[in-house]
Amino acid sequence: MPNPSTLIQNGFVIDGSGNQPSNHTSILIENGRIAKISQAAPIEVPPDTFVVDASGKSVIPGIFNLRGQVGLSRDPLHPSDQMSHANIIWQLGTYSSYGVTTTTSLATLDAQLPEISEQVSSGELPGTSKVLTPLLALTTPGSFIKKDSYNKTFVTVIHSVQEAQQTIDLLTRTGADYIQLLFDSRRGNSTPLDLQLFRSIIRKAKTHGLPVGASATSMGDALMFVKEEVDFLVQSVTDQEIDEGFTEQLLKSNVVYAPALSSESITFEYGDLAEWLTDQYLRRSLAAGIAGRLRGEVLMRQALDPDRSLKKRNFELASANLRKLSAAGVQIGFASGSGLANSFEGYFEYREAVFMNEAGLSPMDIIRSFSTGSANAFGLSRDTGTLTTGKQADFIILNANPLESIHNLRELHAVFINGQLVKL
Repeated sequence: MPNPSTLIQNGFVIDGSGNQPSNHTSILIENGRIAKISQAAPIEVPPDTFVVDASGKSVIPGIFNLRGQVGLSRDPLHPSDQMSHANIIWQLGTYSSYGVTTTTSLATLDAQLPEISEQVSSGELPGTSKVLTPLLALTTPGSFIKKDSYNKTFVTVIHSVQEAQQTIDLLTRTGADYIQLLFDSRRGNSTPLDLQLFRSIIRKAKTHGLPVGASATSMGDALMFVKEEVDFLVQSVTDQEIDEGFTEQLLKSNVVYAPALSSESITFEYGDLAEWLTDQYLRRSLAAGIAGRLRGEVLMRQALDPDRSLKKRNFELASANLRKLSAAGVQIGFASGSGLANSFEGYFEYREAVFMNEAGLSPMDIIRSFSTGSANAFGLSRDTGTLTTGKQADFIILNANPLESIHNLRELHAVFINGQLVKL
């Protein structure tokens, strides 16, 4: 269980709301939640309070990742479909060691992820990231290409309205936290049947009070999901530059747009030698033997890929679309796609932040995306997302100011989840 009380003293606090930071600020944590925040004035604390001196350090909300995966084997070419308890715990621990305090993950119906999620949230598994799961992702006939064992295991095709309703009922009973929809635009644009089935899924999910996320790469398909009132998008539009109509619909519907630029980058960047593979900050996320395969067969496959220039163009377009949407005031969330083949939990959240910064977002914008934006995507803003009295004590202490450089996200001093100190 969380420590009875912890005091973070005299820190530079960036609360995640986008408001001006406050210096010389102290935060009192009691029973896993923020009990009091005070600038300059001392806070009276109970006896035996654990005190952390944050002088000269920055305190920010923990990273809330809207698109991740745990439990798979670490082979970059052939991810396993076995969701072992040990792998889930190990990978959630890796996430937390990078400052990711909440992530998401698909899972099989018989996996233990909902039970593990409950244990993490209750503080029974200290040191591990919280995890939200839709269990299976849902799609429609022909809407998604099941090209590997991962897709075959975690993606279910819905063929009728009745099946949609039955599946949502089943996922709800089995412990799903939200519903995830997939549409692969390589097969063409959505059809009237797709619209009917997706609409029935979304409406049924809403009756259960479940948030709905969607993934689509074409503007037309993404617009379909936005009009049908999904809560968030976890993939970039890459078929064209987004137009004013799409932007206005996002603003009108208040849908959170999480670009997942990293998931675009890994389709080609290993063919460019990926110099970041030698980064020491990556080491605890990169299991033994994988770097060699990435520099070998993965490099050769991507270097010789006839679609490589198109994939690079998709990444550039995704970055440009993010920049345009952010400037227009669209609510931006944070999604990395980490944990899948060729991407690594924790480190890829850092890389996603760097990509967002290079696309034109400020460090404050990025912090807001992985705190307020992601919390709003799930309708959890009353409980998490900002460093505010009464909310969950999920936060990071950094040795350097992230507003001066987004690279300072890697300058971790401490991570707290549910008010508990995570061992780094």
